[in-house]
Amino acid sequence: MKIYVAGPITGQKLADVLKRWDALTGALDSDFIVLSPLVGKMKLFRTEKHKTFKSKGYTDPFATDQAITGRDHWMVHQCDILLVDLRGTDKVSIGAISEIAWAHAYNKHIIVVMEADNIHQHAFIDQQAHVVLDDMDVVIEYLKELGASLNLKPRPEYDYNITIGPNDTSGLPQVEVEKH
Repeated sequence: MKIYVAGPITGQKLADVLKRWDALTGALDSDFIVLSPLVGKMKLFRTEKHKTFKSKGYTDPFATDQAITGRDHWMVHQCDILLVDLRGTDKVSIGAISEIAWAHAYNKHIIVVMEADNIHQHAFIDQQAHVVLDDMDVVIEYLKELGASLNLKPRPEYDYNITIGPNDTSGLPQVEVEKH
């Protein structure tokens, strides 16, 4: 199952965005294939002038404004779940709002994490998101439980080691099954 992790980027420092994304990816990547808006954009940040994300004006052929928007839209279309982390933002994230709208149009499961006084508090977010919470730990736990209930990973009670050994005297392979 694929999860797209979104959130504010414009005006953010690369190190801060990477720290947030790395924490979420680390918490989720054992249960999900994690997609993010940073995929394919690291080339932009090899020079000092791109240490802070800007809202537009990129000229690299793989990271033009059109390429970035198109790739993010495509990844939202590919995902099963959209997780939007809006905590601590003081400016509206047009990109994150676009991703929520796309996910809603594609009938994706949408989870938004933001505080009660967040600038993104709006009827459209409340109506398009399936889950709105202010605690990322609760959201991660929910996602892990959701993944387990959908059998994304083997449950411990169904976890087996199967060893196929050399053929026995009848020519059939020896199979050993060990339940954990």
